[in-house]
Amino acid sequence: GEVTCEQVVLAFSRRSFELGAFRSKESLNCVTEENYDAALELARRVDSERSEADWADVHRLPLLGVPVSVKDQMIQKGFDATMGSAARCFQWGESGSKEDGLHLRMLLDAGAVPFVRS
Repeated sequence: GEVTCEQVVLAFSRRSFELGAFRSKESLNCVTEENYDAALELARRVDSERSEADWADVHRLPLLGVPVSVKDQMIQKGFDATMGSAARCFQWGESGSKEDGLHLRMLLDAGAVPFVRS
């Protein structure tokens, strides 16, 4: 059967929520920031706006609908890129960066769906 991008992102988000942060003894402590709402919104847009041709074009959109974890060093709209240093917190103010950096734009252009930062 077929699954939607929203279903895939929701499954990744649930698993990340369970194991990614300090929520249980089994926690992997690998998620620094969660972006589940925006990821689900983007996944819904992918499901509603993308055509069969888009899904088939693996050369133009190789990551279409694939949930990805964004490394903390990447500049992402609405987030800090601290690179692990508290001194870099709030460098763009409390709202984070005003726009996505080059690396994140490349992922988005390839169809990826960022759902957490690590």
